[in-house]
Amino acid sequence: MKTVLIFGSQGSLGIELVKTYRANGWRVQEVTRENCDFKTPAHVEEFCRTWLNQNQHLDQCIFAVGKLYAGWVQDLPSSAWRDSASINAASPLLITRILQNNLPQPPKFIYLGSGASEVIVPGLLPYAMAKGLLKETVRAFRLELGGAFQALWVWPGGIESRFNQKAELFGGFVPPRQRSSRPPQILAEMIFKASLSDRKTLTVSALPVWMGRLQRLCPGLVNWLLKLHQS
Repeated sequence: MKTVLIFGSQGSLGIELVKTYRANGWRVQEVTRENCDFKTPAHVEEFCRTWLNQNQHLDQCIFAVGKLYAGWVQDLPSSAWRDSASINAASPLLITRILQNNLPQPPKFIYLGSGASEVIVPGLLPYAMAKGLLKETVRAFRLELGGAFQALWVWPGGIESRFNQKAELFGGFVPPRQRSSRPPQILAEMIFKASLSDRKTLTVSALPVWMGRLQRLCPGLVNWLLKLHQS
């Protein structure tokens, strides 16, 4: 039986990923913030040590965990930058390195990107920087390890979830409203199917990527569109 380790299994997408993989006959190991604190590297390392003592086989590892820390730059405490970097980038990358180096056959890793890393949106910088760090480090893993590192990067677009409601906000900042989103069960099915192929990227929504490119070419236009979207 194939095995998948799902971090963030109690989130909107995580719940659907658990259902999807189990429905397809996989053994699912669920990980929540209660048994692996992504804010604390020492806790993450301890979780990995304990898990490796009990397991030596894993087919896939999915990072469906994340948290939004948002606010105007002058209102953000240092803890917001630190915790955002730890939860959204450093801890997933630490787990990746440990599992990649300590399992006889490393699993395929599945990461969720964010359009925030592609388009500069005022107020979202801690989350955007963390997701950008995650994306570039996954790219570095691919360059350094070649075919020994198997990964699927997902550009999910909007997801129906309580992500913004669970955000930690500072200085009265209100996150931009999502104008369109898809049910998490549809995204879970798409991720499962893509994970069985040799694809390196699953692009559910390419709009943020193109908006980021346009912003670099025509910053005034894109900034005006962002203000219109936030209003």
